[in-house]
Amino acid sequence: MSSQAPGVSIYSPSPFVYCLILLTSPLSPAAHPSAPECAPNGSMPMPHQIDSEHRQLSANIPKVKTAVSLLVRNCPASLVPPHSQSGENRIPKNVVRCEPMATGIISVGMEALLSQLFWLFFIFLALMPMVRQRMLEAARLQMIRRLERQRGSRVIVLIHRQEALSLFGIPVFRFITMEDSEEVLRAIRMTPPDMPIDIILHTPGGLVLASQQIACALCDHPAKVTAFVPHYAMSGGTLIALAADEIVMDPHAVLGPVDPQVGQFPAASILKVLEQKDPNEVDDQTLILADVSRKALKQTYELVYHVLTSNGMSEAQAAEVADKLTQGYYTHDYAISAQEAMSMGLKVRTELPVEVYQLMSLYPQPVQRTAGVDYVPIPYHPEPAPAQPARPAARSRPKPRSRAK
Repeated sequence: MSSQAPGVSIYSPSPFVYCLILLTSPLSPAAHPSAPECAPNGSMPMPHQIDSEHRQLSANIPKVKTAVSLLVRNCPASLVPPHSQSGENRIPKNVVRCEPMATGIISVGMEALLSQLFWLFFIFLALMPMVRQRMLEAARLQMIRRLERQRGSRVIVLIHRQEALSLFGIPVFRFITMEDSEEVLRAIRMTPPDMPIDIILHTPGGLVLASQQIACALCDHPAKVTAFVPHYAMSGGTLIALAADEIVMDPHAVLGPVDPQVGQFPAASILKVLEQKDPNEVDDQTLILADVSRKALKQTYELVYHVLTSNGMSEAQAAEVADKLTQGYYTHDYAISAQEAMSMGLKVRTELPVEVYQLMSLYPQPVQRTAGVDYVPIPYHPEPAPAQPARPAARSRPKPRSRAK
């Protein structure tokens, strides 16, 4: 049993360490009676079992010498024989038989290292989308906070990207849902009564109930409410925009009609069936849909009328605008430009802040399989046109002289 100092662990060297110690020895194993021909655990190959392998690898002896020299310089003094510390790194010929063992261990180590690198790369690829999404969310919150400090308001973002989303090849469409309504109402409740609210809308519409809840909550907010429309706010998004005291649109942004849809058809179009056909020739399902459509048109008209009058619009003008937007005069995807919205009497202007565009860029479209739009994504500034070289003046040709006859 060997004694050891506190904090120092005594262990048996592995076959690889034992082989390297032998490689640095200038004496043969026969000169050391205590040196076994194999490792204590029996894993070192016996001399008579290696005859051809060490001859094939004898060309690598200079490389082994260099590796052993580096190992001797970096190893603790307790693991290196005294003659090796004195600088004698001569390798005995009868110890070359350890070289295949060292080569095999190095090969196994390289395979293990490559395997670890592969798994690290795989984990990196798996975590990269999550890290990128976290960074994008942090950038969004930073931009929202910057816009709030600039305008002194509460900024609420209602953005639905639905043009190119897909899940396993199946299109996924996003719209205004009850979850969106719950989140917006919570943000409004957390806003002081004297603090303005700025809501950024980019949506194709959604549930009437959810849009109605958001619109009524904005109407009841005492401070000023501004709706920003950088691209489009259709259907329910238009209803929410009507609840604002002011609508700020991009010059090419659009709103849309608020006419109700029953099933897959506009409510006004279902009622047209009863006007053009005898009720006895119409099936029961169409009659039921017509009854629901009549009620939906009336309810939507009253809702838009209430929203407009709550923002200070006169009753006559509110009735006219509500009738035009809800009674099916247009298709449901009809684009109402900023100029047309102004002509209806809505409070619209087109000076959209630059920060709203920057915020929209943080809600990128999902990457499509085949890109249909390409451009250099940097703003250009007007530059003077290069001077065109002056065109040389036309040379006058001399008139031919007439010959005397």
